[in-house]
Amino acid sequence: MRFENQFSNELLPVSMLFPFYILSISLPLYACHLCSDVSSDGLKCEFNSTCRYGRAVNVMCRSVSNASDSIHLCKTICRYCHQLTEKSDFSCKPPSSECAQPGVARSYYVAQCHASPTVVCMGHREFLRMLPCVQESGKSYGTTVMLSLFLGGLGADRFYLGMWREGLGKLFTFGGLGVWSVVDFILVVVGYICPPDDITYWRNAPPM
Repeated sequence: MRFENQFSNELLPVSMLFPFYILSISLPLYACHLCSDVSSDGLKCEFNSTCRYGRAVNVMCRSVSNASDSIHLCKTICRYCHQLTEKSDFSCKPPSSECAQPGVARSYYVAQCHASPTVVCMGHREFLRMLPCVQESGKSYGTTVMLSLFLGGLGADRFYLGMWREGLGKLFTFGGLGVWSVVDFILVVVGYICPPDDITYWRNAPPM
């Protein structure tokens, strides 16, 4: 669309007459529908370094593989890629080997992470992050509760969780004459007694 200049016979593009209207096109957050054929990994975007963290901003992006490609407008959030918090916004590689350290209550490993193709962010799209080691003991919350309820006096719940010292103590004292069994059952139900760093243990647990 073009408009005729009142002072000359030249035709002016509509983008010169309404520049703010063109730049304020409302786009869904993250979606970048104007460049839907190219993922964010294939775009080079120009951010204003003075933008405020967490605020919605409009950025101009170009295709990395085709520098002469037209400019794409994307609406995103002012933040660096390593500041992503939502799990759906990035993915990390699992540890190459067992990362849990014996004797350490909670172990961590350095994970190599990458921003999701649908996310536009500042800085390098690959970054490092400290993540907790996830161990799978093969134990079940429901099984532990049942053992503590019916066989807690014999220490079956403690033996099941690998706590054999406490299990022997309960076995030879008949569950501390019942007192130890009652206390252990309460601690098992509330989750105080459980395998360390085992997320799979809570899959069948009721919401607390």
